[in-house]
Order: sequence, then structure tokens, then C-alpha cells
Amino acid sequence: MGSNASAGPVRAVLDCIRRIVRALRESSREAERKVGISGAQLFVLQQIAAGPARSVSELAERTLTHQSSVSAVVQRLAAAGVAITCNARDRQGYWAEAQFGQTKQKGDWRFGYTFARIEREAVVSAFNASDIRQPTNVAQHRVEAAYQAYPNVTLNLTTFIGRQLITAQTPIEERWLKRLQLDFNYKF
Repeated sequence: MGSNASAGPVRAVLDCIRRIVRALRESSREAERKVGISGAQLFVLQQIAAGPARSVSELAERTLTHQSSVSAVVQRLAAAGVAITCNARDRQGYWAEAQFGQTKQKGDWRFGYTFARIEREAVVSAFNASDIRQPTNVAQHRVEAAYQAYPNVTLNLTTFIGRQLITAQTPIEERWLKRLQLDFNYKF
């Protein structure tokens, strides 16, 4: 009998919570109908307007939401054509390259050095060079030597040395990744 007596107040509290949730859902639908974005999207935009987030994880913390939920909201906003800005400090990319010599005739040598520093939002990673350690958020050195062995055969030895940049999301310095690549190019 004691459990039935306490069920009344508990049920009343749950009914009140259900009414609040229903009112929020209806309000969100009305806002989406009028403005074209959902309440969740509007809340994310308000958080971005308050100050740009460095990552989806930071935005999730600020909205007290799981990262996957915020990521889905941001994707819907981007699909709707809403520009989501990133931190301007993460948009720089530098690429310096020098080559000496040529490989046109048998016995020719060519030497080269490249340095690249590509921050998180500097390029669309799918379109960046594929030989570097990772598409973005990287510091990369490339040293190469090429020898024209025959008129139609070039041997190319390349060393790649790179590491991830140290940022707020990756505060621990990683070791340099070193990779050696030998190419045999045959022209026909």
C-alpha cells in the first residue's frame, strides 16, 4: 500500500516532465517551420556565435551533448548551406620546395628538399598530397635524390620525416615518423 501511495506524486512529476518535453518538441518544430533550422541546430549556432569552437569535441562539451550528436547537427547545418567557421589560427599551410639538377640524360642527378607545415583546417584533406604522414595537422620534411640510369629509367630515393603538430587537441608531442621510398620509373 505504501508504494501505491507514493506512486501518485511520482506519476504527477513524470507527467509534468512529459508536458515540458512535448512543449519543447512542439516549439522546436514551430521554429524549424518558420526559420528552417531545428532547435538543436539553433542551439549549436548560438554556441558557435558565442565563440568559435576549436573542434566538434569542444562544441559537444559546450552544448553538454555527445560528440556524435553534435557532429550530426553540424553535418545537417553544412548540408543546408550554413557556413560553420573553424578557428582561423588553424588555417595556415606552408610548403617550400627546392630542387637542383635534372634527370633528362643518362647519368644525370637531381636532388630535392621539401618542407610542409599544414594546419588542421588549411586544406581539404582528401585533396592533399598522399605521400605525407597525414593530410593535415602535420609538419613534414622530404629529401630526395634521383638518378637517370638509362634514357627511359629513373631511380628515385625519397625520405619522408614527419610528425603531427602539437595543438590543444594533440598536446603530446609524437615521435617523428621516418619512411624511405624507392621508386623505379620506366618511361615508354
